[in-house]
Amino acid sequence: MRPLLALLLALTASAADRPNIVVILADDYGYGSAGCYGADPKLVRTPAIDRLAAEGRRFTDGNTTSSVCSPTRYSLLTGRYCWRTSLTHEVLGTFSPLHIEPTRLNLASLLKAKGYRTAAVGKWHLGYGRENEDPKWRTDYQAELSPGPLDIGFDYHFGVPSNHGDLTGVYVEDRFVYGLRSGTFPTGMKLAGPAADSDDYQATYGPEDTENGRSKILELDAPRRKKARVMKVLTDKATGWLEAQPKDQPFFLYFTPVAVHNPITPDKDLAGKSVAGPYGDWIHELDLSVARILATLDKMGATENTLILFTSDNGGVCRPENERLLQRMNLFFDRIESQLRTGLRDDLSASDTPTVDAQLPRSVQAPRVHAPTPCDHHRMPHPTRSTGNRLAEQGSHLSGRVAGVSATVAKRTVKPEAKRPRATVSGDHQAVRVTAGRLRHNRRLAWGGTGGRGSRGRESH
Repeated sequence: MRPLLALLLALTASAADRPNIVVILADDYGYGSAGCYGADPKLVRTPAIDRLAAEGRRFTDGNTTSSVCSPTRYSLLTGRYCWRTSLTHEVLGTFSPLHIEPTRLNLASLLKAKGYRTAAVGKWHLGYGRENEDPKWRTDYQAELSPGPLDIGFDYHFGVPSNHGDLTGVYVEDRFVYGLRSGTFPTGMKLAGPAADSDDYQATYGPEDTENGRSKILELDAPRRKKARVMKVLTDKATGWLEAQPKDQPFFLYFTPVAVHNPITPDKDLAGKSVAGPYGDWIHELDLSVARILATLDKMGATENTLILFTSDNGGVCRPENERLLQRMNLFFDRIESQLRTGLRDDLSASDTPTVDAQLPRSVQAPRVHAPTPCDHHRMPHPTRSTGNRLAEQGSHLSGRVAGVSATVAKRTVKPEAKRPRATVSGDHQAVRVTAGRLRHNRRLAWGGTGGRGSRGRESH
């Protein structure tokens, strides 16, 4: 995201003026599912997200680098297209190794080098561990999960390994499963865990707790996630970490809520409050989480010196033909997503068009609404830029394989429509931008996976 990147670099140039940075990356959140983007207030209300737009900058034309989550998360943190890695389509599996090399410069390591305290709280879905030559290798959740977030620049990590409703049913804190009672770890080492009587966890985790309702559960001797309390637990950990930060050191929080991904599990205190049904309640819970982050910053007196970015890993689920999907309610309140016709996993523009709001430090003057296209992979400068190197990898030098894909897309897939001057279409799991019927394969090239198998087997988005 060039505008925010330029702002970030300018603000971090002086140690005395370094702003705090909070990135909130929602999951499968539709472009028009917030009030500030036109959601019907009779069905869905998002006062906290709307506050970011009112007090900061609202982007009206944004793109992610994928229509599914792992590639977008990789791009956001590294500034690199994920299809340049071994993950050329789909997403990472639950047992995939860490996808970001510990030696690769990323947002966390860059900011840590600038003196920031850093944390990754929420859905991770970028793998743990280092793969070896054994063809049967897979992440061992009963042992140390290294390398992981702490090896790429984060000081603290608390997260859901893969997805809300994944087959692990646990949280990971730093390098181990949270509260793991037995496994492969040093003798005498006792891992932190929740209080025995905590209502936020449960003793067992079964297929009914998973996204598809039939997954084989990973056997682990650890406290299990309770679906309806996952958002609360993650937000508790995020706000707790914020409150523990020293006032004389800037911080970077990468907060990735599991909402509004399947399964739709609003907390009991919110269930039944939205006219849009459980999915509307789920959106309200996401907004409540944002509200708690903002309230914590206000309480700390840190809001005026904090850059807050709210966005999503891809567009929302939009399947009008599937009457069983709770997300069908977005057809009634998310006018934009329904007009774009598509969403998560699709090839047209809704699939990679997220909500993008930014609240800037009080010292920065900026327009309230910003139209030029922000793109997730532009939030981090490519590492080679700092060395003066110019590599073909940087997106502006699209040749060979990329140009070939563009030509293939033009021949097989692109069908410009007069009423849709801007769209993102896909071919061979990569996408290009179409403007007024003309292919543009330049810096705006975006990755748009359409399905298939990711690293270590297929996994839900």
